[in-house]
Amino acid sequence: MAAAPRTKLLRRLAAAALLIAALLAIWNVNNSYGTPCGMWISPETGNAAWADAENNEKMSQLDLQDALLASGGDWNKKTGWRSSRDSDSTAQVDSCASSRSARTPFIIASAVLGFALLGFAVTQTTTPAS
Repeated sequence: MAAAPRTKLLRRLAAAALLIAALLAIWNVNNSYGTPCGMWISPETGNAAWADAENNEKMSQLDLQDALLASGGDWNKKTGWRSSRDSDSTAQVDSCASSRSARTPFIIASAVLGFALLGFAVTQTTTPAS
């Protein structure tokens, strides 16, 4: 017995919703700085950690230059200088987590919709017509 056109449509809609959920889960995530963070389903924050390390190095170098200028070039001179820079930042890695979590509701909604449609299509094919 062939499935009714409505059941075929429900199956196709379910497949489309599950495909969208799968694509969103495996599509690469970029953080707000444009750094790639890997897939949603398999996070890879190495690039973001590297970018944070480079930024922290730059901030430390600037701190060293400022401290040297404040001391007038004398390494032994005590100054009241304090750094105003954040040289231990994890902004890129944190941004990856934020970007990944922003995608989560769309993946969950697509998957739930797909499984609900699939379940409804299965119940339509297994219930006898009266």
